[in-house]
Amino acid sequence: MSVELTDNGITVNHLINRNQTTIAYHNLVELQHQFRHPVFSRNRIKYQLGLGGRVMELKFASVVPNGEFNEFASWLKSKNSKIEFTFSPPASPVEVEFKGRDS
Repeated sequence: MSVELTDNGITVNHLINRNQTTIAYHNLVELQHQFRHPVFSRNRIKYQLGLGGRVMELKFASVVPNGEFNEFASWLKSKNSKIEFTFSPPASPVEVEFKGRDS
């Protein structure tokens, strides 16, 4: 699967079945950063299908390196101020940096 960030939302290209999904930024509910290695990590996004619709989930390789996550989170927050950011495992280096940025 490949993930592209566009002006209108997140476009996910499924390579096996050749489907494409576009998720509008305002439909994003949560972005979870899953810390796996000092450089490589994964993301999980939860998004809602339409207003009051079912919550769906996608997992994929992180779209930015760990060191750029705060900048990416700020940019994403500018697209959707209601998005929630979570981290796995708790107290990962990325979460500590993320929570320390507003201190």
